Amino acid sequence: MAEVKQKKEKSQARKIIEWVGTGVLTLLIALIVFFNVVGMVTRKDNYDVPNYFGIQTLVVLTDSMVPSEEGDKGYEVGSTVIVQKVDPSTIKVGDDLTFMWNVNGRLTPMTHRCSDIQTTTDASGNITYTFTCHGINKKSEFCKIGDQYGDCTDQLQVFNQDVLLGKVIGKSAFLGFFYNFVSSWWGLLIMLLIPALYLIITSVIDIVKAPDEDKKVLVEGKEEKKDKNSSFDDEERARLKQEMLNQMIEEKMQAKLKEKQEKENQEKQE
Repeated sequence: MAEVKQKKEKSQARKIIEWVGTGVLTLLIALIVFFNVVGMVTRKDNYDVPNYFGIQTLVVLTDSMVPSEEGDKGYEVGSTVIVQKVDPSTIKVGDDLTFMWNVNGRLTPMTHRCSDIQTTTDASGNITYTFTCHGINKKSEFCKIGDQYGDCTDQLQVFNQDVLLGKVIGKSAFLGFFYNFVSSWWGLLIMLLIPALYLIITSVIDIVKAPDEDKKVLVEGKEEKKDKNSSFDDEERARLKQEMLNQMIEEKMQAKLKEKQEKENQEKQE
């Protein structure tokens, strides 16, 4: 009779890990798709800068805002600034503003400190805000002139609200990494490869474990069969023993009965 092997069920811990892992991966993939879609839609009207419900994140590429004086607030190269779109009327001197500026013939996002605000009102009552900003690093590689380090506080940028992206409300190194990761297509590719890699690894582990599991099932099957045979043999032996005992008793009784009948017949003949 052929033996049917039952598939070994996964442990509760492994099931929980798989559920949690699947949920986390699904959430991350959804975030990546969301950031990419929203970024592509909003950047068209925002100087090619993704805008997530009024929040923008940009990575600091130059040292013009690296603090050169103790206690000054600034931003290290590689960190990420969180920029919020605000009403120009709420901006004050001392705020760090992000705006578009012509760098080598190309409009580029720049973050500098506001040092002056001017307003003009036209005949229709429309107010135009003009901001003056500068960097804070007095020994900057970005602001240098010739071979000498430059003082970014002496290099001013003057612009109006038309090219204003917003005001810096925070900074975060982790957020910069996360944003760059989830907003890139290679990030999406990696997140898709992770579950595929997990499936490959678990499949390899199952394949490697399969021979041992088969041996275990086979050994257990033999032991179970042996136990059944042993139990059957014991019952059979007991039954045969009882039958032989009953047969011996019957034969003995028949012998005594026969002996008694012969004795009675002899007495009659005498």
